[in-house]
Amino acid sequence: MDIAKASAVIIAEVNADEAKIKFNPTFVRDEVADFAIGMEEVLVKNDHKSGWKECDLAYLMDRLFQEMQEVYAAIGQGESAARIRSECLDVANFAMMIADNVAVAEKEADSRGNISTSSE
Repeated sequence: MDIAKASAVIIAEVNADEAKIKFNPTFVRDEVADFAIGMEEVLVKNDHKSGWKECDLAYLMDRLFQEMQEVYAAIGQGESAARIRSECLDVANFAMMIADNVAVAEKEADSRGNISTSSE
């Protein structure tokens, strides 16, 4: 990575209380971009199914757990890096679906005046 890219990645600001990291949206690490593209490829292959927005949170969490077990199994069985990556993409997609549905539900609750008290 050249100096210009390296300086653009993350600018860390440390104060007495905590370290704050500022994200620079003009740069995404190659590994992150490649993985995100892989996630989208998996989603596109599954576009024939109904979307995650209609899925129950418990169902998505069960599927996330199942996919995590598949990662463990693939590693334990000495599967190829491509197979392990494929399983990791599934884990990431289910985690994203959960995060997306929770964020949408929180926005809807906020718009109805049911303000969330969570700090995250």
